[in-house]
Amino acid sequence: MKKLVTDLRNLPNKLIYSIIVLFSVFIVIYAYFILSWSIGMDTELATYGLGNSEYLYPLHTQYFLLDRPSLAIITYVLGQVAIPYFTLLISMSLLFVSAIIWMVILTKKNFSIIETLVFCNFYLISPIYIFQFNFVNQAIGIGIGFVLTSLAIYHFSLILNHDCEKFKNYVASIVYLFLCIGIYQSFIILFAEGVIFLLILEQLKSIKTNLKDIINILTKILFVSLAALIGYLLISKLIYIFIGESHYLANVYEGWHSNSFSEVIKHLLLYFANILISPLSFTYVLASLLLIFFVRKFSLIIMLALLGCLALPFAFAVFLGAPIPLRILFPIPLSIAIVMLLIFRVTSKKKLIIAIACLCLLINFKQICQLTYSQNMVQKYNEYNLEHLYSILHDKFGNKLYNTPVVFIASPKADNSFYIRHIYSEPFYFNSDEDFLSNVFPDKMWQTSSINHRVYYFMQWLGLFYKLPTEQQIELGKQISPSLAIFPEKGSITKKNNIIFVKLSE
Repeated sequence: MKKLVTDLRNLPNKLIYSIIVLFSVFIVIYAYFILSWSIGMDTELATYGLGNSEYLYPLHTQYFLLDRPSLAIITYVLGQVAIPYFTLLISMSLLFVSAIIWMVILTKKNFSIIETLVFCNFYLISPIYIFQFNFVNQAIGIGIGFVLTSLAIYHFSLILNHDCEKFKNYVASIVYLFLCIGIYQSFIILFAEGVIFLLILEQLKSIKTNLKDIINILTKILFVSLAALIGYLLISKLIYIFIGESHYLANVYEGWHSNSFSEVIKHLLLYFANILISPLSFTYVLASLLLIFFVRKFSLIIMLALLGCLALPFAFAVFLGAPIPLRILFPIPLSIAIVMLLIFRVTSKKKLIIAIACLCLLINFKQICQLTYSQNMVQKYNEYNLEHLYSILHDKFGNKLYNTPVVFIASPKADNSFYIRHIYSEPFYFNSDEDFLSNVFPDKMWQTSSINHRVYYFMQWLGLFYKLPTEQQIELGKQISPSLAIFPEKGSITKKNNIIFVKLSE
């Protein structure tokens, strides 16, 4: 860490001024997102059905269950309640801190200020980050994950520098990587992309490719990665002695692991197709096309490494054999930044690349605002409809509602419901079955009983009363569901055995 502080102090004054200006632009671009503060109701408990019992675990316990020890500790220390505006401001600022660490790495590799700013433009400004930081209970932890990953890459860069103490940097790189994997396992993709970039830079220094040097660097990468992963797996298994292991993947991906290999490939291809046709893929496709256009500027090894950076998040999904729609995507801005930086370095048409970078900045800014706007509209829609439902129940049952469990009955495919009609598509999916209440009610991935836990959290945030039903009461709701009409028809709300039942769809 002392070395990093020294390197920060040695940054050129012009670069420091550029950092101040860049941070101002960064905050302005994400200002609407930060100030919107749309609460993330998609908690671990609600999403993965871990609370299908008569009691609720604290959120940090849920993270331990989900193999995220670092995130669990961060959540325990910070608390579960998000601070309006400041939570997202702190989270985005941590992302910017990770960019400053990258600036130090690039400066030590003799990149100019303009080159560094081109890199930061693509690394910092991306609508993909909205999907990560929108879950406010996890946002600060994710921001810390970006910082820790950048620190792991920084210390690995020092390992490649023969003048530095290798042992200390090995330990630091392993520890930082271990901690960030403990926040989200997908941070190992970010680390892999970063060290591949360092490998490319080592090759650019060499006039002639030396296979022995490449194998030596790859061995170091493998050693650091395996050491961090083994430590992470050991800690996770030790935690299971005290807290039971979660099987949330089996709950989330219905029958995924029981599908045939052809079905798995079919789902993955559809998943990739959805991403490629998304408006958010503009900079990704552009970087890929530019890389193909400048193919003659790079050696075969460097070209393969750059293609590897772009493909790594998707290769991770294939390796796991299960789709992880959003979690694997946050390394993509770094892969785009690496490609665009190296294209900028090798081309003589630097003004053209700067113009493209500015165009991408404006497009990404527009998409960030559009995503934030649409999410806020969905949130307000959810509030209105849930408050409307609650008002109807209160008019019908009075203050008895406060101490009476309510069971909401809804199907993941609620297209036959009068009440749930408005269909919207998420940016990475087409032909989506999700409805405008998906922040509260389950889509096709979630168990029907999870609906009550999601309503519980949402009601809690709205300051409304809602008594969480037990698993047995939920089962009773399933049994009497065929005899009930669909809301808002007469007979859609009933009370039986001191339980209120509301049927929203078949």
